[in-house]
Parts: sequence; structure tokens; C-alpha cells
Amino acid sequence: GKPGAPAPPDDSDDDEDKPLPTELTRAVIAKSMGRIRGQVFACFERFHMPGAAPLTYEVAGNGTVQSVKLGGGLAGTPTGDCIVEAARAARFPRFDGPVQTFTYPFFLRR
Repeated sequence: GKPGAPAPPDDSDDDEDKPLPTELTRAVIAKSMGRIRGQVFACFERFHMPGAAPLTYEVAGNGTVQSVKLGGGLAGTPTGDCIVEAARAARFPRFDGPVQTFTYPFFLRR
């Protein structure tokens, strides 16, 4: 065995010795969006307003969400406000860049 304290459990996907990616890839974004999908659809279940919910994110290089804006017909509705709340809870991995902006569409329907 190696001397010293045991390594903490690795609950993140990134290896510390790898350089950080320069941006969030579509796959990484989709994975993060998949984690909030349940909360987003809970908004739909609550208000039963179908429609497109395109979310425009600004994410800082340290992975924190700086802003979320909702486009489409649900913006400004109780459903839309609920979705934005859920969307703010998204977490992203760190990347080697200042701020990345992207739009991810959710489609709410039965």
C-alpha cells in the first residue's frame, strides 16, 4: 500500500491531471440537463401548460450558473417561473474559459 491518507472518494467525472476542457460540450450539457429534467417536468405537472421551454444559460468557467433566461411562450407564466427556478439548480463541470452561453430546449407535453 501507499503511505499517507487514503484518497477521498472520487465522485466527479474529471481527472485532476487532465487539462480542463475549453468548453462545455453538447454531451456534457445534455447530461447536466438530464439531472434537472425531473424538476422541469414537475412544473409542467403542476400547471399543465404545454410548450417549448428554451433555456439560455450563462455558465462561468468554474461551473456555476450565472444566469438563466427562458424564451418561448412559457416565459413570464407561473410554469415559466417554476422552470427557471428548476433550471438554476443545474450544475456543470469546470472548463477552461470565461463564460459560455448556450440554449437548451425542453419540450413540455404529455
